[in-house]
Amino acid sequence: MIYCDQSQKSKSNRMNVITGMGKHSHGGYSRIKPAVIQYLKDRDYRFSESVPGVIQIRLKPSQISQYDK
Repeated sequence: MIYCDQSQKSKSNRMNVITGMGKHSHGGYSRIKPAVIQYLKDRDYRFSESVPGVIQIRLKPSQISQYDK
């Protein structure tokens, strides 16, 4: 999830994380997506699933500006 931090440094307020839908995983269930969602929740990121298999992260101004110091 280094890209979240890099996105914050570049002052971008949105980014997409492509997790896939898990179609090729054993059982056909996504394993990456739940892990990414938990990571984002643990760090208070705001996000939504814009399309199946893609999570769009919306950075708060405070998350962007913390790298200005």
